[in-house]
Amino acid sequence: MLFQTITLGCKVNQYETQLIRETFLANGWREAADGQADIVVINTCSVTAESDAKGRKAASAAARANPRAKLAVIGCGAASDPEAMARLRQVAYVVPDKRKLPEFFKELGLTQLPEGVTSLGTRHRAYVKVQDGCRVGCAYCQVPLTRPYLQSRPADSVAREVRRLAEAGYREIVLTGIHLGHYGLDFDAIDFPASYALVTNLLVDYLASRDFLPPEKRHTLTKLLERLMEEDLPVRFRLGSLEAAETGDDLIDLVARSAGRVCPHFHLSMQSGSDAVLSRMRRRYRAEEFLDRCALIRQRIPNAALTTDVIVGFPGESDDDFAASCELVKKIGFAKTHIFRYSPRPKTLAADYPDQIPEPVKKQRAAELGKAADAARDAYAAGLIGKTVHVLIEQTRPGSGGALLAGTSEYYLEAAASADDFPLAGCGQILTAAVTSAGAGELRIGPVKGE
Repeated sequence: MLFQTITLGCKVNQYETQLIRETFLANGWREAADGQADIVVINTCSVTAESDAKGRKAASAAARANPRAKLAVIGCGAASDPEAMARLRQVAYVVPDKRKLPEFFKELGLTQLPEGVTSLGTRHRAYVKVQDGCRVGCAYCQVPLTRPYLQSRPADSVAREVRRLAEAGYREIVLTGIHLGHYGLDFDAIDFPASYALVTNLLVDYLASRDFLPPEKRHTLTKLLERLMEEDLPVRFRLGSLEAAETGDDLIDLVARSAGRVCPHFHLSMQSGSDAVLSRMRRRYRAEEFLDRCALIRQRIPNAALTTDVIVGFPGESDDDFAASCELVKKIGFAKTHIFRYSPRPKTLAADYPDQIPEPVKKQRAAELGKAADAARDAYAAGLIGKTVHVLIEQTRPGSGGALLAGTSEYYLEAAASADDFPLAGCGQILTAAVTSAGAGELRIGPVKGE
């Protein structure tokens, strides 16, 4: 039997698709070229309306390319509108809840279910999913509707997977999750005293439940990292997206004292620099709190890379609100800023808000913020000139003066070096080098003086 997989969306989806792929392979299936597949699994995203459209287009294209195949549509796009997905041509399976994948596999006769992945295809950085689900309920986001649960992986299971990936030659492990900062909350759910009014599955109850436990008994992202570093493997770790409010002193201190074993890079979702917009978004912080947390990270970890997400054109966003976002991006000095134009999502609060922003205004604001973000990135990169960095080499590419080694630094900035300067280096290695110049989001690196 022959299968294909198609992936749209985030790092979690990329990891999950690889797990699906390895499940098929473990049960004797083989990967197919177009026109030959018996089944095509499409892992969809629903973060924007455009993402939903891409999922439908991917299913239609897969049906045309594989006229005899059955299609299986899974993921957030499937959860957002399962009925619409089921109506698409050749769709035989719709799996909106990733927790139901074992049942889907069983229906196909797949009985060997791997504990985790052994590779990430041709990638040199490996993603490891450690957490799933979100209960926060931001006004613009569908995730609490498409993944309305909290589910963490046991630390020992994660450690076994990391060990396998290290043995396979991966030197950077990226810990990912739908809401990574809430790793372990489900493990810490306990029986409440009779006097406590539990509202089932609300985030406040998970957080209150953890408060009943002494710190040494809580399961946290910091403790997971400590457990993984006990393995003493030749890998470095990178954290996926976090909330500033969940980046506690313990996590910052662990990164600071890890001597590079955890990359000094925090991706903190800001979304807006305006308190009024943050309030309407139902975010759990205000701009000054976010700024203070970023300042604390940089105080304890000099040169730490901070990256972020910003939404422009949220309903009711005034010119002053937008200007506040631009100003905060400049003030913090993000190494990278991912900019999203607000997209109304079905069944979310913000979809029904008044004062929706016209698309041309969103587009103009995204372009303007992009200029501010590029300036902040370039200023941050310039501050690394003369410093030593550690770059995971991921590809070779042609350059004006010959072949270049290119990859990702611990600071998440891309970096490139002349292959002639490092004749023994190759893809998959972590290269120690000095930053000689920076521009357009890329560091140029060379040998460290004296080495």
